[in-house]
Amino acid sequence: SGATALAPELGPAEKFSGEGLTSPTRALFASNRGLYVLDRTKDLYLVDYAPLAAPADGVATTGGSVHARGDTVCVLGVNALWVFRAR
Repeated sequence: SGATALAPELGPAEKFSGEGLTSPTRALFASNRGLYVLDRTKDLYLVDYAPLAAPADGVATTGGSVHARGDTVCVLGVNALWVFRAR
């Protein structure tokens, strides 16, 4: 559609990471701290947020790209894979 919107504001020292994902009604993206789910039909209203747990190797989380299939949503990072179920 060519529409644009202002980027969501992140917390101090929080950064976008990797590629996001969209559907007709949702936009998903990851930061170095968590996975965000926005409602595209309500001016990008924040629907849900899930923190990214620290990887088992103890290395700081850098986030990653968002991928999905069915109701499974994954954030694929450099040293971890976080798996979520969409609701």
